[in-house]
Amino acid sequence: MIAGRNFYAMAALPPRPEQPMVKWPGGFQVVDGAFTVDGVKWKPGTALRLLFYPEDYISCEERLESTRPEAASLLADRPFLAAQLRFYGIAFRPSMTVSELRLLLKTAFDNNLCDAVPYSILDIGPRMQREYKDLLSEWEKKVAAWEALKDNKAAFSKCETPVQRAICDPDLFLEHYFLTDGQPDHSKTPNTPMALVGCTNKYDVLVKAQEIPGLFASIGGHGPQQTIYIGWDEHAVFHLADTVREELDMEQSEKTKEAMKNTNSTGPSC
Repeated sequence: MIAGRNFYAMAALPPRPEQPMVKWPGGFQVVDGAFTVDGVKWKPGTALRLLFYPEDYISCEERLESTRPEAASLLADRPFLAAQLRFYGIAFRPSMTVSELRLLLKTAFDNNLCDAVPYSILDIGPRMQREYKDLLSEWEKKVAAWEALKDNKAAFSKCETPVQRAICDPDLFLEHYFLTDGQPDHSKTPNTPMALVGCTNKYDVLVKAQEIPGLFASIGGHGPQQTIYIGWDEHAVFHLADTVREELDMEQSEKTKEAMKNTNSTGPSC
């Protein structure tokens, strides 16, 4: 790819940047800003008691909560059980069955090992969150650039002329007519230079075009009549720009002479 070129200007819109994830040994992750084990969040001891001993809660509302299918199913969910054991620093064999994991977690709870998360685990969370925060900041910038590109491509697809495309997005314009996957492609546009008349951002287009190896660009004319010429034939590009410039210079010179002549002819008489 050409140095300095916008990667996202290449033909196809790339996938939206994926949200960052911080992974540490033991399955610890920060996902969507949450400290987890393999995507499963920590449950405090009070929540575990509600799962193991719903009869301890007198409140009908609390008892109802414990009997909900999604809550009860947690005790049969291997990832959930394994995650809680890791959060509480309780070792287990990877080969253990769901029943064995559930019994191990219940035994740990009964022995007050789930009253608090060990310091060694608590220390991991903030460190991972700081790492995640840095990645998130970079990700947000990439997403903003991706969203802008998506909007630009949508607007670009509605353009009907080369000038409209150049004004809409110079990078996409150059990719459309002169590049393929960020590399010069002489087959896209004939050798005859492209003339962009009325291109309001001609200097931006000029600079970007001159960054492409083998592609030439020059501006001819003055003021609102300026035209930017772009093509692979160096002689043709600069000849056209010079010719237009000279013609406009001659035209301006003739207008100046005519104005002076009219001024002299209408001057005061003695």
